[in-house]
Amino acid sequence: GEPTVKKLAELARWCKENGVHTVFSESMVSPAVSETLAREAGAKVVPIFTMESSEDGSSFLTRMEANLKRIADALADEKFSVIAVPTRSITSMDRAQWDGD
Repeated sequence: GEPTVKKLAELARWCKENGVHTVFSESMVSPAVSETLAREAGAKVVPIFTMESSEDGSSFLTRMEANLKRIADALADEKFSVIAVPTRSITSMDRAQWDGD
């Protein structure tokens, strides 16, 4: 499921403290969590393709190339970023620390 309000607030605080300026959001999921996180952290949202499904009829390779370009462009001037997905958030933060309350 989506993160709780408490976890989202913790992640937003962590993003601010660690200079995160970009939140990547899969295009086939609701953008609400990513947009909220980005707004609270003072970051921007960059949509990327969902790799498990071809929402626009393009090939896996085409979607991967587009994602790599979007990520590279977004990170060109960035120190760090976070990837937000509806069921989890993947960061350099220790996973055990994030999962444990």
